[in-house]
Amino acid sequence: MAREKIKIAVADSSFLIGLCMINQIELLGKIVNTLYIAPAVWHEVVEKGRGRYGSIEVSKTNCIKIYTKIQNNKSVEMLKIFLGDGEAETLVLAQEIKADVTFLDETKARTAALSSGLKIMGLGAFLILCKKLKLIETVKPLFDKLDECNFRLSRQLKNKFLQSAGELNTF
Repeated sequence: MAREKIKIAVADSSFLIGLCMINQIELLGKIVNTLYIAPAVWHEVVEKGRGRYGSIEVSKTNCIKIYTKIQNNKSVEMLKIFLGDGEAETLVLAQEIKADVTFLDETKARTAALSSGLKIMGLGAFLILCKKLKLIETVKPLFDKLDECNFRLSRQLKNKFLQSAGELNTF
């Protein structure tokens, strides 16, 4: 299935950490030309997260670039009232660079992104897309691994994704 890569994307920490938990960070380079992350995301995943999922992988993934020129610091500060630093910077960054997709999983951040007109995709939908593009054969073992790693994904949402992928056992 031929498909053009996403030219410019932005991601928050949880999305990147989730990909690393299931050893699938390399899928990013097959889907995205350039993935920008905000300085707060870099700090959370690579520096503060040293020794945890994502710290090494994110720093070594070629398509991931740190974007340090966020202009609208007032918007970042306003968003920090109800979002974390990484989520706030990610949303403002996505707006400023007109990202084609913003990879987010946290509910409040997704709500804010949608209300500001951003196109979003979470880890589950990303894995479904990868399966449709035949980059991975099956998603169920990946969702099971996310469960084992305590990645926050409700059973209801997991089942929705498995059904979408044709992998939900109905017996």
